[in-house]
Amino acid sequence: MNWYEFKNLIKSGVNEVNENKKKSTKKIITATAVTIGVTALTTMAPLAQVPGVTNHEPNTTIKAAAISKSQVALQYGTLKVAMKGPTGHVYPAGTQVVRHSSTGDSNSNFEENFFLAMVSTGPSPIGGMQPVVAGEINTQYVTITNTVVETVPSDETVILNNITEADYNNGGAFTPATQAQVDKTALNAAVSKAQGILNGDTSKYTDNSVNTMKTALSNAQSIAANSNTTQAQVDSAASTLNSAIKGLQDKPSNQNGQTNGNTPTNKNGQVNENGHWYLYKNGVKQTGMQTIPDQHKTVYYNSNGQMQYGQQKINGHWYLFDKPEQ
Repeated sequence: MNWYEFKNLIKSGVNEVNENKKKSTKKIITATAVTIGVTALTTMAPLAQVPGVTNHEPNTTIKAAAISKSQVALQYGTLKVAMKGPTGHVYPAGTQVVRHSSTGDSNSNFEENFFLAMVSTGPSPIGGMQPVVAGEINTQYVTITNTVVETVPSDETVILNNITEADYNNGGAFTPATQAQVDKTALNAAVSKAQGILNGDTSKYTDNSVNTMKTALSNAQSIAANSNTTQAQVDSAASTLNSAIKGLQDKPSNQNGQTNGNTPTNKNGQVNENGHWYLYKNGVKQTGMQTIPDQHKTVYYNSNGQMQYGQQKINGHWYLFDKPEQ
């Protein structure tokens, strides 16, 4: 099988079984494995997601016996780090790879590097097999997981297929994927702000709004401490926490017809916030001289909307304002 035929096999997921290229479903071997008492790793689902192609499952039956020329040793491993293919596709750490020993010797003569894809060409005339492979991964980036020895798979059996079609067609090198720099400045600022609020007096806020902020803070702290988070995750955590901070609600309590604390909708009337009285109309703080009809009084609110008491000089004139009843 040449590279062109391998490409067609990976792309179509079927075998060419005669000179007229009549296609049949892929063969899966069930040969008896021998030697090497290591539990086999379950084969991962193909990352390539090519229709009709599934990974060969290594036989996990281990017996002590001599290795013949009709057998091959397959060594499996997983990526230690994420690897980037020639087209930019990233294969995450843990992706399975494989290599073979052409002599059938499970203890030596393995290929120098591992591969993301391997297809059998059947038994070699000199023993073992010489498969078609793709997606070469340097051994330094692989953790070896297990070795199995089994009868050489029949021609065109897909042993492993964890390569994308685009990377296969490209045929370029695979290199460690570099982690993009993630900016956590806004997230850390939101965490500090939330911690400052929790270190202060939170009894004036409703329990639900405080708990919502605590949950958002816990998630933000986890994201901030994780070196593998993406920028999108960081931005989302910061946004959620800032929204929770803004959503803190004062506890309401009625006093002489006046509302102490924030209301969840547009505010109207007199509202006590952090020890100061304000007058709201449709959620907007009022300033200057204001008449409170139901209490038959005129009140003065400064530019910040806070009610003023005692002597106040307003537009060149002095006024005396009594404090409201508590």
